[in-house]
Amino acid sequence: MKYILSLTAGLLMAMSANAVVVQKVQLKNGSVLEGYIQHQDKNDNIVFCSDNAIVNINEAGAQTPETAYSPTNLDARWIKWGEDNDAFIGTGTERRLILHDIIFNGNVNNIGNATDTTYVPDYAANLEDVFVKQHPRVYKVRVLEKGAKIKYMELTPNTYTFNWSDVESITSERRPKTALSGIDRVYQLSNGSQVSGQYAGEAYSTLSLYGANGVIETFDIDKVDRYQYKGINPAQSVFEQSELLDVVRTRNSGTYQGVIIERNFTEGNNYLVIQQQSGATQMLKFKDVVEYSKIENPAYNPLTDVILRPGELVINRMAVDTVGVTKKNGILILDKLNEKLSIPQTAVATRVNVEFYNPQNASTDNLIMVKLQSGKQKKKTVYGFSTDIYEMQKYVPTSQSTSVNHTTKLEYDLPGKGAYAIYDQANRKAISFVID
Repeated sequence: MKYILSLTAGLLMAMSANAVVVQKVQLKNGSVLEGYIQHQDKNDNIVFCSDNAIVNINEAGAQTPETAYSPTNLDARWIKWGEDNDAFIGTGTERRLILHDIIFNGNVNNIGNATDTTYVPDYAANLEDVFVKQHPRVYKVRVLEKGAKIKYMELTPNTYTFNWSDVESITSERRPKTALSGIDRVYQLSNGSQVSGQYAGEAYSTLSLYGANGVIETFDIDKVDRYQYKGINPAQSVFEQSELLDVVRTRNSGTYQGVIIERNFTEGNNYLVIQQQSGATQMLKFKDVVEYSKIENPAYNPLTDVILRPGELVINRMAVDTVGVTKKNGILILDKLNEKLSIPQTAVATRVNVEFYNPQNASTDNLIMVKLQSGKQKKKTVYGFSTDIYEMQKYVPTSQSTSVNHTTKLEYDLPGKGAYAIYDQANRKAISFVID
């Protein structure tokens, strides 16, 4: 089998206050964990960092004391779950959500840490015994079922240990169309063909990829000779597109940290290639690898797109209003200044992004960014700009790009506070905003 040290992350999302979610593990006992595989050794023993979980334990003697929490004592995830599932009791300031502590095997004295950090898992033991010994008391969860067994939902980060033999399947959600960053796999099959796509999941003897049309393609793991990993955005490094870093420890105690970019399983040539942030690469033979783990990547810099309709334009992802422009005495005067579209000033220059639907990748020369000046017209304050090229305060974009979704983005670095406008010369329309 080729599953040893083969588990790697797809791309979903990173949440600053919670664990990274890249995989969903369905265990054979019905438990479902979402997060990522933090550690795996050569014997397929796994440490999984979960962001949320549904845990099944066949434990008839568990105690489940409950507490009614007010919204002020709940984090946003429990509040949302309670509202989505109509689980709150009471109304107004008396609204409460029932959550539970779970005490396994009558362990009422273990009320310190939720995890017994002194416990060393015996992976040969029953999976549920491992869970209970590692977490003899669980805090602030929602009991879904109790009696002959206990089933509960957890919405806070935690750690679980299990063996690959306990796993039913591992899956990963498909990237949204707005994702402009991420990692794809390229599988070299034994028959000489090559298939690429986003990691969709794996089981004991299969690997799966999302195809270009969204259909999942599944392969016998023994027929995949080599994996390669590549970023989907050529303008970003693989480090900027990987939300987790790989850490590989070898027999000689050498430890390598970076992003694994290749795994080779051909007969007599089993190795992996890890790329370090400096750009250097290191080939490591599987027989020399003792442990494999993942850590969060501080260099991760995901880019996201916005899906726009024909004629639609946004500034810093905010909806805008287009107004007419009137020419008078060499000044183009806007019909109205949109003071509600306000962008906070930053220290040196304020980044302003103008995005619009551009399926033909047409020229943007007709769009100009200008700073507006105020004046009086019939005792009314108006805003406009000079048509004289020497008097016009015009700014050119620092960069321009068009995404795979046909969204053209113009990036501007604008100095100082004031009123600005993006002016469409072809249609004689303007979109104004304020930096304050």
